Amino acid sequence: MPVMTASSPPSDPQLSVAQALQLAAENLQAGRNAEGEHLCLKVLEVDPENAQALHLLGVLAHLAGKQGLALALIEKAVRREPRHAQARYNLGVVLGLLRRHEAALATYREAVALDPLNASALNNLGNMALELNLNEEALAAYDTLLARNPEDANVALARAITLYAMRRFDAAAPAFERALALAPREPRQRWEASHQYLMTGDFVRGWEHYESRFATAQANVWCYPYPFPRWQGEPLAAKTLLLHGEQGLGDEIMCASIYPELVAEAGQVLICCQPHLVSLFRDSFPGVRVEPQLRADADAWTRRPVDWLADAPAIDYQIPFASLPRLRRRSLAEFPSHHGYLRADAGKTAAWAARLAQLGGLRVGVCWAANPAIEDPLAARRSRNKSLTLQQLEPLLEVARADFVSLQTWEAAAQVSAAAPAARARILDASTGLGDFSDTAALLMNLDLVITVDTSVAHLAGALGKAVWILLPWQADWRWHAAGTNSEWYPQARLYRQPGFADWATVIAQMRADLQTLAQAAPPARGATRSAEMTA
Repeated sequence: MPVMTASSPPSDPQLSVAQALQLAAENLQAGRNAEGEHLCLKVLEVDPENAQALHLLGVLAHLAGKQGLALALIEKAVRREPRHAQARYNLGVVLGLLRRHEAALATYREAVALDPLNASALNNLGNMALELNLNEEALAAYDTLLARNPEDANVALARAITLYAMRRFDAAAPAFERALALAPREPRQRWEASHQYLMTGDFVRGWEHYESRFATAQANVWCYPYPFPRWQGEPLAAKTLLLHGEQGLGDEIMCASIYPELVAEAGQVLICCQPHLVSLFRDSFPGVRVEPQLRADADAWTRRPVDWLADAPAIDYQIPFASLPRLRRRSLAEFPSHHGYLRADAGKTAAWAARLAQLGGLRVGVCWAANPAIEDPLAARRSRNKSLTLQQLEPLLEVARADFVSLQTWEAAAQVSAAAPAARARILDASTGLGDFSDTAALLMNLDLVITVDTSVAHLAGALGKAVWILLPWQADWRWHAAGTNSEWYPQARLYRQPGFADWATVIAQMRADLQTLAQAAPPARGATRSAEMTA
């Protein structure tokens, strides 16, 4: 065995490579990273291809947030020693952080094959398979882990989430109950279980468990802890109630269906909402003070109160918007029928009418992609699953006597200009005129129909009382339930569901047939014949 000189430990300057590596690993486990790194570098001076030293240096790079360097070092270690199971496991971790999910899954499979008893590798294999919608493989991994340790609450929850993702709701229900029983105080268990209950129409239990959301430390669920009593359903006469934001734009629009009831009951209502909703809510709730929620600048949020609180009236109660359904939507009977509860600005609506005067057929707005910038991995996966591309919607664009308007924002808006000439000629790109939801609402009021995936546009159209057809993935969000074509939230909505995972073609074919029927019955042309290629 080669012999090397190391400065640590001083009492024994002559260490073998094996001894140095053992000491380096012990240093890393104890958090003495500098000492561990020094020893690994010394090993590499003697043996530049030493797999264990490369692996440990890769782990150190990973801990320092240098994932690119970690990847290079650990890949080299695995090439040097292909049967190094722990190195393969750590390689999977780094690949996952770099969002190379398919490569990470393959690496976890190799790590488990080398070391079937490595619970961490098997657990990560299940997580990555779930991320890639390989639900059967994920379920098999979690079943194996639970067979070894039936009391593992985290794995029990992962198994329940997988069954839910597979739409096996009858099996998911007891799985969630088991996860809750193993960790009854864990908010993540309750939060995930709430989706199962709400999906299957158990609103009472669903909304109660939904209250755990703020304790789950998810990036997309947060609200400011205002120093006022939480409203628990007390009488609101002569009281001032603060309604404030959390989560996404679509969620806030949906729960705003309850706002008119509260405005009618309370002495005064204040609304704090996301900046993109301020103008729309001011138009929709006259006499209600509406302010942007905890905003540092045009694009960033902050955890400090906004300045307007200094001159606000005395606030009796506060409540985040997604806690309202627990008090007001505990059964289907408590969902009122409506023809829209939000209102568009009259001036903006007239301006859009002028811009769309060239469209003589059935005016159809289209939106095909949800927000891709979601930090929570589970929410990000759901966002990907419910999105499609403009190219996939092209069969709709062929329907005669219909004119199409793109409502798409985010990166997917660029797909209009990149589309084939025939498709581009059939769709007007309105994205440059959509500054906030007040603009979008005004545009929607000039359309006959909105066709959209499950995103904020669907909620806005429903909240305005517009006819909206919503394309839903095979595993739809809980608010749309598991079956049916109607929504208790939006009476004017029609739901189109994938019959199988990722099967958008069947959905679009059905929608095209329905759109052809509707377009044939459309009223006479409103204005001039449109040009060969429309421009906003």
